[in-house]
Amino acid sequence: MSYDIHFIKKKDITIQESLEFLEKQKISKEYQFSESETKQMVSEIVEMNQHKGVDTTKDSTVIDFDTFQVSMYDTQLTISIPYVKENLAQKIIVQVNCVIDVFLENGCSGLDGQSEKFIDDDYSFKTSFAKSFNVVTASVETDEKGKEFANKEAAEKFYFADRDKVLSQVETLKAAYPKKKLDFSPESLKHLEWVFYEGLENEEFGKTLPTKKEFYKLLSMYKAKVYVDHKAYVWSICENFHHKTLQLAIQNKKGMHTIFISPRNNFEDFPDTKKQALLKEYGREV
Repeated sequence: MSYDIHFIKKKDITIQESLEFLEKQKISKEYQFSESETKQMVSEIVEMNQHKGVDTTKDSTVIDFDTFQVSMYDTQLTISIPYVKENLAQKIIVQVNCVIDVFLENGCSGLDGQSEKFIDDDYSFKTSFAKSFNVVTASVETDEKGKEFANKEAAEKFYFADRDKVLSQVETLKAAYPKKKLDFSPESLKHLEWVFYEGLENEEFGKTLPTKKEFYKLLSMYKAKVYVDHKAYVWSICENFHHKTLQLAIQNKKGMHTIFISPRNNFEDFPDTKKQALLKEYGREV
C-alpha cells in the first residue's frame, strides 16, 4: 500500500479526465513518452545521486530509492511512496520533491490521486503525504491483525468465502426493508446507510437485522462490492503494511489504488450533517 503520484503527457484536462486517462488501455502516440524523453528524465534523476539502482526493461524503467520507487512507462510515470514513518523524514521529502520537479520541468502533468489535486504552485507533497499517512495509519492500527496463512492461495480461499458470507446478509436487509434499493448500485449506498440508522434508532440489531458488529463489516464490504461492480476495481489479497499480514482489499485494475476492507466501527458517530457518508466517500475516492 503506497501513496502514489502520477504523471502523464497530456495537458489541459480535468481531475476526472486525468483519472480516466490513467485507466485507459490504449493511449495515442502523441501522449506517449518517447525513448529519448524517458532517457532524459532518467539521466536527470540519476544525476541527483540519491538512488540505489536503475532497472530498465523493454517496457519500463524502475528507479529505486532507499524507501520509495519511481516507475516509468511509455504512457505514465509514477512515484510510489509506502506508508511508513521513515518517509516522513525531511531527506525523503526533498528526494520526492526533486523527482517531481524533474517530471514537471519535462512537460508532464502531475496528479496526486490521494488529495485529488494537480501538482501546481500551491501543492505541498509534505503536507499532503503527512495528512494521508495519519489517516491511513489511524485506520490500519484499529484493524484486527488478521490471520496467518501458508500462502496467498490459502488467504484467498478464506477471505473470499468470508466476503460471500458477509454479503449474503443483504438478503436479510431486503426482507426487513423491501422498499429500500439494495442492488449494489452507487445510489444504493444511501439506502444501506438509511437501514443502518433505522436499525440503530429502533434497536433492531440482532433481531430483524444482523448484529451491530456484523453490520459494521457489511457496511465496508458492501461499498467495496459497489467499487468492484461499477468502477473497474477487483478483489485482491494484499499485505497490510502495518501488521505485515495478508488481508482482503480491492484494487483498481492497474494496481495504483488499494483499499483495505476494515469494519466501519465508528459509523454511528457521524453527525446528521454527514449522513450519506458512504455515497460521498464513494464519489470522492473514485
